[in-house]
Amino acid sequence: QTSSLVDNKLYFFGGDLSSTDGINDSTANLTNEVSPIDNSVFIVGRRMYIPNTANPVSNYSPVYKFNPNISLWTTPNIIGFNSSFIKRNDIQPVIDTYGKKYIFGGNNFTGSAMQSVSSYNDMNILDVTSMTWSTITLSNNVPASAAYTATLLQTGLIIYIGGYKSSIVGTFIVSEAISMYE
Repeated sequence: QTSSLVDNKLYFFGGDLSSTDGINDSTANLTNEVSPIDNSVFIVGRRMYIPNTANPVSNYSPVYKFNPNISLWTTPNIIGFNSSFIKRNDIQPVIDTYGKKYIFGGNNFTGSAMQSVSSYNDMNILDVTSMTWSTITLSNNVPASAAYTATLLQTGLIIYIGGYKSSIVGTFIVSEAISMYE
């Protein structure tokens, strides 16, 4: 589940109230940011399941846009989209005042076993004003990271705290480092 504050309204997206076990989420790991350009909410990446089942949805859009002014969902046409991002999750995007959304790393679960997890150490940028996507490949010295918190400072520096790092498929190490992206 995720939420966004737009003007004086709080919007909630996703979640599952059918069970208290926390295992069978219908929309897990949703993340979003509000565009400073038009207050649209962009939901990017995540795992999505058929409600009340453990069956993943196989074909859905990797990016959804919600226009709170007219309560309308759309699936924007994105130029240069990185196809490895289709089921990316455990991410925390930030968006700057120019409408550029920065998304670092994350995981891509391709099955139910931990051996089916791909971890990433790339920086993906979605420009919501032009709907263009770019991916910056980072040095192998930057370990793949997921489930962190990200904060964009007024200086333009992005601070990443916590989460876990992965360098071998199926191996996760809790991160105690603070990383920065400029």
